[in-house]
Amino acid sequence: MNRVLPVLQRWANWKTIALLAVLFLAFVIFILPVMASPGGQSLPVLDLRFWYTPQQAYEAIAQYSPEARQTAITSHLTIDVIYPMVYGLLLSLLLLVVYRHAPAAQQSQLVLLPWRAVFADLFENIGLVVMFAIYPFRYSLLAWLTTIFTALKWLQLGFSFLALLIGVLLLVLKKRQQRV
Repeated sequence: MNRVLPVLQRWANWKTIALLAVLFLAFVIFILPVMASPGGQSLPVLDLRFWYTPQQAYEAIAQYSPEARQTAITSHLTIDVIYPMVYGLLLSLLLLVVYRHAPAAQQSQLVLLPWRAVFADLFENIGLVVMFAIYPFRYSLLAWLTTIFTALKWLQLGFSFLALLIGVLLLVLKKRQQRV
């Protein structure tokens, strides 16, 4: 972290954040909706849920055709690897900008929040890829591990956004106090 934090601090400027925000929006508006409906089909997307049981996971996967399962595998190994990197970097840089006057130890901890979500997302992707690849074989342990990583991803993202919101509120309060 001692090597990574200075690099992220250099990148923590509005130009980089704006570029990442545009990339993030491109994913959300254009790329992820296409990924969620391979071949124009409206199919259940497990990684958008907070929690699912193995039965729910395999019921969702059963709705995919063999071609749609292959598309899902490819998407989870490509697009859904890049997307977490984009949102992780964007959130980290936003947290660094908001908490720029915090001690380095606190900044390090805050910057880790989004990356915990990123790593959980990547492990979730691995689980989903294996589940799609071996279907119709079902492994409950794999499905449970995958749903745990899905939930961890959403929890860490929630904590990241909460930290960002608190930081923004603290900045607003500080600005108001300076005016008084």
